[in-house]
Amino acid sequence: MSHSVRTDVSRKVGTVTAMGSPVPLRERKRTQTRSRIVEAAVALFTERGFEATTADDIAAAAECSRSTLFRYFGTKEDILFGDVLTRIATLRDELATRHPCTDPWTVAKQVGMASLVDFFSEPSQLPRACIDLWFSHPTPLCRYLEITHQWEQLLAEFFAAERGTEPAVDLHSQLLASTMVGAVRAVMRAYSIPGADLHAAIDEAFGLLERGFGGRPAPA
Repeated sequence: MSHSVRTDVSRKVGTVTAMGSPVPLRERKRTQTRSRIVEAAVALFTERGFEATTADDIAAAAECSRSTLFRYFGTKEDILFGDVLTRIATLRDELATRHPCTDPWTVAKQVGMASLVDFFSEPSQLPRACIDLWFSHPTPLCRYLEITHQWEQLLAEFFAAERGTEPAVDLHSQLLASTMVGAVRAVMRAYSIPGADLHAAIDEAFGLLERGFGGRPAPA
């Protein structure tokens, strides 16, 4: 791995994973159903607007029942965010296993960006159009802000733990967390542009950020 956070992402291709293990039929069907719902929702949200599109509209377009839709997604806006809350919980656990460490900034960057790359690389996950919808409609935007706040808080907790402080009163840890989340926001906006490369956007954002710090932010 270079200074970037490039990561090999295990991807499902057809009925076989990148590691060669067969994907169970039930899991394939679940993935296909989720993908169909997301694709239908994105198309309708883009055409009609988020508020004007109902759950029944999405279910009909995805050729599934309303109950099936809500079995996969708790709310209409959840369709645009996939399993991101589960990923945040996993990220918290992963960072906990890295404590203590000598370079928390790099650890948080590598773990967090690997999760981001994986999120946008899953076959059933969100197309670039979803990012535009996050920022162009009030309800998805509120959910997006809630999610980024959770991410920022867990990063602040990680940085504070490495410094032996409490995140609520440690400006240094809060600033590092806010800065990293800000970089991620910029990456997602850049990635929404057709033809943009996610890895390149991550490299550029963190390169600019770290040069602006005059080098990698110090852990203490």
